[in-house]
Amino acid sequence: MTEEKSIIKVRTGWTFSKAIESSDKGEYQVIQLRDVQDLTLAGLDWANITRTNIDSSRTIKTLQENEILLVAKGHTKTALLLKNLPDNVVANQHFLIITVNDSSKLSPEYLEVFLNSASVQNWFTVNSSGSYQSTLTKKRLLELKLPTELPIEHQQMLVDLDTSIKKEKHLQQLLIKQREQELEKFSEAIWSSLK
Repeated sequence: MTEEKSIIKVRTGWTFSKAIESSDKGEYQVIQLRDVQDLTLAGLDWANITRTNIDSSRTIKTLQENEILLVAKGHTKTALLLKNLPDNVVANQHFLIITVNDSSKLSPEYLEVFLNSASVQNWFTVNSSGSYQSTLTKKRLLELKLPTELPIEHQQMLVDLDTSIKKEKHLQQLLIKQREQELEKFSEAIWSSLK
């Protein structure tokens, strides 16, 4: 067993054999690929996550706080640290779920930043299989070298930097949207004056 395998544990999301049927009173919330395509600054938009019922004789392993959800299918393998989870949430089969076993060597917050870095995303591209749709397997993910030698204080500094950058990007996007709305308002006023 390699050191990486003891520091993290990886499992796959819940396999749905047919389309997920939405139910307002469903017992479970299911995270799907579409839910991580437009992440907000706060993460997932829980109001729009599909609720459903799962009928199975197998134990349904729900997501836990501080696990990392990693998109396994598609071009970008977005990683998302799960915080403030409601009860009974599962991810579908298009995700890998990572649990950090030893947070004294690797913080889950930093692992999220590390997995989303350009270098690791390039590694995912090279090490994913499938001619039609790029897929990262659990076995291949466990071969990824992890930055366990980086002191926790340095990991936290990088997490803080990443958080700061995300906030700046969010503010810039809000400003751009506001200016686009101003331009559209003036354009509409000019167009109305021409009628």
